[in-house]
Amino acid sequence: MEKHPVPLVSFVGASKSGKTTFIEKLVSFLKQRELRIAVIKHHHYDFEIDVID
Repeated sequence: MEKHPVPLVSFVGASKSGKTTFIEKLVSFLKQRELRIAVIKHHHYDFEIDVID
């Protein structure tokens, strides 16, 4: 079985700069191409987990 490296991308930017909006659109774009995707969101305050179907 051939092993392929897993791509890793990080998005960093100022608050309210559109990072989450961009990532939501990117995930939708990649899922339309039937790619397997995982997203990890870090936040140092209380938060609710985002669920994108």
